[in-house]
Amino acid sequence: MDWSSFTKGYFLNRDTLVAILLLIDASVPPQKIDLDCANWLGRNNIPITIVFTKCDKMKASKGKRPDENIRDFQQVIRQNYKLRNYWDQ
Repeated sequence: MDWSSFTKGYFLNRDTLVAILLLIDASVPPQKIDLDCANWLGRNNIPITIVFTKCDKMKASKGKRPDENIRDFQQVIRQNYKLRNYWDQ
């Protein structure tokens, strides 16, 4: 992951930080940069809420529907972390 030291330091040293909203484009398959970001935040015990965007769009060249891309992203993340879905609470 190629984040600046400023950004990483902000996330690691911000005492009042409650959570990060991680925006994920659901119109494309899971991207390495998004997975790396989620994993870095998880390894550093920084709470995140994953927000899937562009759920109403489908890119013809990518093939999968947004709901399939969301499921694929969740499956990859679940390999390392326990996810809580809002609707499961």
